Amino acid sequence: MGEAKRSWIAYLLWFLCVLGVCGAHRFYVGEIGWGVVYLLTFGFCGIGQFIDLFTIPGMVRRRNLVDRALSEDLKNDAIRNATMVISGITAANHANANQPIKNDAEKIVLDLLEDGNRLSVGRITAISDLPYSEVRKELKTLVMNGVLKEATNKDGTLEYYLP
Repeated sequence: MGEAKRSWIAYLLWFLCVLGVCGAHRFYVGEIGWGVVYLLTFGFCGIGQFIDLFTIPGMVRRRNLVDRALSEDLKNDAIRNATMVISGITAANHANANQPIKNDAEKIVLDLLEDGNRLSVGRITAISDLPYSEVRKELKTLVMNGVLKEATNKDGTLEYYLP
């Protein structure tokens, strides 16, 4: 991750194709597979190399967005873990100290509802990539066990939250 990638460096690496080193700019933006293909095929006989002359800014922008998102995720995970260690809270304690987490779906649902989040079944399904039926079943079980509460928001959508 580190520093943001720069378009001018990518263009400088692109220019190495004059010396027969095609695809160096692809390595720079993290597209290792394409970098190898360009290196072995001389940038698809120059055609791919020429096209990349116009697409480099987009490649660099995309790489920087990915790096920034990963960096934010790592920061958020570190903050969450530090907070949990300092306060002695785990997902199981958060939900109910007497009920250990039994499965991955339960853990995912409880993690999403941490920090006072109120989410609907659809939102949890979209975020978690779990099947709708599995999320619905898990939410019903957690509500029946008293681990979660449910409430209707002002739009009439049923939302779930940790008490």
